[in-house]
Amino acid sequence: INAEYMGDFRILGMGKGGGGSPNSDPVHLDGHTDWISVDGEVFDVQAFAKHHPGGDHIVGCGGTDVTALFKSMHPYTYERNLKTLRKWQVGVLGARAPPVEFESEFARDVKSAVQAVMADAQLSWYAPLGFWARTLVIMLLTAVSEFWWATTGSYFAMVTVAVAHAWIGLSVQHDASHGAVSSNSLVNSALAFGADWIGSNRYLWMQQHVIGHHPHTNEVTTDPDVTSAAPLIEFHPRTEPASANWFTRFQWVYMFFLLPWYGPSVTFNVSQLFTMNHGNEVPTSHFWLSKRPAAILMRLFYVLRLFVVPMALGVAPPWYATLFGIPLGVGGILTFVFVLSHNFEGSNRYPFVAASSSAPVDWYRMQVETSCTYGGTLAMVLTGGLNFQIEHHLFPRMNSWHYPLIAPTVRAICDKHHVNYTYFPNILANLLSTVRYMRRTGRLEIG
Repeated sequence: INAEYMGDFRILGMGKGGGGSPNSDPVHLDGHTDWISVDGEVFDVQAFAKHHPGGDHIVGCGGTDVTALFKSMHPYTYERNLKTLRKWQVGVLGARAPPVEFESEFARDVKSAVQAVMADAQLSWYAPLGFWARTLVIMLLTAVSEFWWATTGSYFAMVTVAVAHAWIGLSVQHDASHGAVSSNSLVNSALAFGADWIGSNRYLWMQQHVIGHHPHTNEVTTDPDVTSAAPLIEFHPRTEPASANWFTRFQWVYMFFLLPWYGPSVTFNVSQLFTMNHGNEVPTSHFWLSKRPAAILMRLFYVLRLFVVPMALGVAPPWYATLFGIPLGVGGILTFVFVLSHNFEGSNRYPFVAASSSAPVDWYRMQVETSCTYGGTLAMVLTGGLNFQIEHHLFPRMNSWHYPLIAPTVRAICDKHHVNYTYFPNILANLLSTVRYMRRTGRLEIG
């Protein structure tokens, strides 16, 4: 469903809107990063970007099929939006992505029911007062802890900074990156830079998470999270014994010591920063490269705040603790929360395996059955709503503060349509299921 499927297409006339019959001569899409595809239709995203209410970052999707992303971000208006987009149509695809259904009976039912819940509560999908109050607390905690760390080099201050930064990643920049904080794209954009504040980059995160992971959850060839720690950690079951490594039988133990290194692997990844390419989820384009100067400056500012200042003041602990302590802490918290979301007993690991023109994949069903939910409102406050992964994957544009409200309705609709809704009463129950799943996957007991 991403760039690998964007093969040949046929031109529809000339210029904006086209018209006439498709040319029979196929033209390869390689290098055409000004174009996107939705439902097999190709559009000039560069020309459309200045008219896009969500901002120009849509240009970053150039060269890919964005059908799933487009329809999940506009669940109630995508047909109307598609008609508008056709003003900039330039062609149709000759090669099509695997068939995916977005208007199944289940999809229509769950969207309608959730819309009614929000309407009855007279709530906007965007951030309510509680979200902003928590954001203020996080900002204050970040400012105080960073000052404390920079002026004392205390290990307790180091841990506090790591917690504050992880909380930014979970509860501020994540919603903002999905456009789920405000109807104003500038507000979302500003808060999305929280990723840069904590040593990552909002645009690389957009490639990995928003463009790569969300539309293709658990699909081994297109979801970058599935292979993100391979071969040391295998999140996806191996189908052939010969393809497994002997050490993965112990991954259910050592993964908790290895996954925190995700933090340093992001913070100190100079290659990604200079290429502005996370993992080829999208082709490198002028849009991404134009963000490189700001990305580098933000990373240098991070290094200055957290490494240079405490060292210059002579208060820093040993160099290895100074350089790796905070990134390891942030990486440990973030990966612990995220790894539970899609790696548990009963998760759908092969969502596209049976796809065909006569039996397309139900995208909304896939999002439910590849994800899980645990806990309630308290866990939402602490994890930025990432305990409600099912609700988040169904409605990524909805602010996470609303997920406790819609969760009972989502679960009831799933039961009605015999869709497997996995719920754990608390994080411990989810953790134990994840450990058992990782143990079985590492031992090749799942086919």
